[in-house]
Amino acid sequence: IHPTLLPYETIKNPLVDAICIGEGEITLKEFLDKLERGEKPLVKGIWYKEKGKIIRNPLRPWITNLDKLSFPDWDFFNLKVYFGGAQHFPGSIPVLASRGCPFNCSFCSNPALKRLMPHYHRIRSASNVIEEIRGLLKYKRIGLRWISFGDDCFGARRKELIEFCREYRKEGLHEEFGWYCETRADIVTRDFVEAVGKSNCKCILMGIESANEYIRNHILKKNITNKEIERAVKNLKAAGIPYIFFFMIGPWDTPRTVKENIEMIKKFKPFDISFALYVPLPKTELGEKYKESYEYAQKNWEKATPQSQGIDSVKLEEAMNYLNNICGYQGTSQSLVIRHGYIIWQGEDIDNFHNVWSCTKSFTSTILGLLIDDGKCSLSTLAKDVLPELAEKYPNLTLRHFTTLTSGYEAVHRLLPYTPADPLFEPGSMLHYGDASMNEFANVLT
Repeated sequence: IHPTLLPYETIKNPLVDAICIGEGEITLKEFLDKLERGEKPLVKGIWYKEKGKIIRNPLRPWITNLDKLSFPDWDFFNLKVYFGGAQHFPGSIPVLASRGCPFNCSFCSNPALKRLMPHYHRIRSASNVIEEIRGLLKYKRIGLRWISFGDDCFGARRKELIEFCREYRKEGLHEEFGWYCETRADIVTRDFVEAVGKSNCKCILMGIESANEYIRNHILKKNITNKEIERAVKNLKAAGIPYIFFFMIGPWDTPRTVKENIEMIKKFKPFDISFALYVPLPKTELGEKYKESYEYAQKNWEKATPQSQGIDSVKLEEAMNYLNNICGYQGTSQSLVIRHGYIIWQGEDIDNFHNVWSCTKSFTSTILGLLIDDGKCSLSTLAKDVLPELAEKYPNLTLRHFTTLTSGYEAVHRLLPYTPADPLFEPGSMLHYGDASMNEFANVLT
C-alpha cells in the first residue's frame, strides 16, 4: 500500500532501488524478465533508480478479471509451519475470493486506492474459487483443515456469495474443509447466514470498531447501526455459527466509550474479541486528519536518547536488565522500547522477523484499571471468585497474576481456551505470555 499511495516517499529511501505501484502479479514478472535479459525495466507500474535519477513508468490498470491469475503454489512453502499460526483454526490456508471493498470507511486504504484508479473492488467467479480450493485437497494429508478467506469484505455481493456456497456444497467441499471469513455486520442477514451455514462456515469475523454509534458512523464512517449488529448476532446464534468482534481504540475514545465497548461485548458474548490501536494509513480520510498526531507512522523509526524523551536512562537500563533475567532464553534481545515515536532502547537481535499478534496485553490491563476504578475488583481479587471453574486447579490465582503475565494458566486445547488444564507453574513464580492465559484473562474481565 505504501509504494502505491506514497511512491515518492518510498522510492526516495536510499535502501530502495525500485518499487511496484499497484498489483504486482503481472508487473513483477515483466520486471524480473527484463532484468534477466539485461534490459531496462520499462514496465508499467515500476519506478526505479538509474544513476541517481528516478525513472517513472506509467501506472498499470487494476487486473479486471481475477480469474486469469494463477493459483498460489503452496508446494514452495513449509505449510506445517504456517498451519500453527491461526489461533482458533490451526491448519488454515488463506484464499482470496475478491480484492478491495465497495465501502468507504474513513480509516481504510480501500477508498484511497479507488481514488487512485476506479473499479478496485473485484470478485472472482465461484467456479474459479472452487477450482483453487479443490487443488488444496492434497494438503489434507499434512494437516490442512480450514479455508481462511482473507477478503476485506466477504460476500459483499449477494449473488456471487449464494453461487459460491451452492457450488462449494455441490462439489462436496463442505465435507472436506470448514471455513471462516471477515465481513460487515449489515451484510449478515438471514439468507446470508443460511447460505454460509449450509456450506460449513464455522466462524464469522465482524469489524464493529466501536460500540458507540457516533464514533462508528460519523468518525469511522462504517454506516452500520447497532440494530444491524444485533440482527447479525441474532441470525448467527440461530444458526449456531460463532462470531468474533474487532474493535479499534483511537484518539476519539474516552473512558466512557471504551466502557461502551465492554458493555457490548457483555451483551452479545462473541466467541472472541480483538482490539487494535489506531494507526493512520497514508491518504486515508482519517489518516490525513490525524497524521500530525502520529507523525512517526509516516516515517522511518528514528532513534533518540532516553533523556530526550523524558526517561531516566539508568532506570531504563536497570528495568531492561531485570526483564532480560526473567524472560526466558531470548531475554530482551529482540525487544524495543518506543517513546513518542522514537526508539530509545533496542536489543541486539532486533532485526529478527516476527508475527505481530495483538495488543491484548496493554488493552486487558487498561480494562482491569477501569474496572478497579469502578470498584468492581482489585488486583488481589481471586479469579475463582469470578469464574468458579478455576477453583480446582487455580485456587490462588489473582487478577494481579493475569495482568503481570505470571498466571501460569494453561488451557486444555486451543479451541477450548476457557477449559483449565494443569498450571504451567505456581502463579506468581514465573513470567510467561501465552494465548491461553490472555484468552482466560479476557474471559475473567468480561
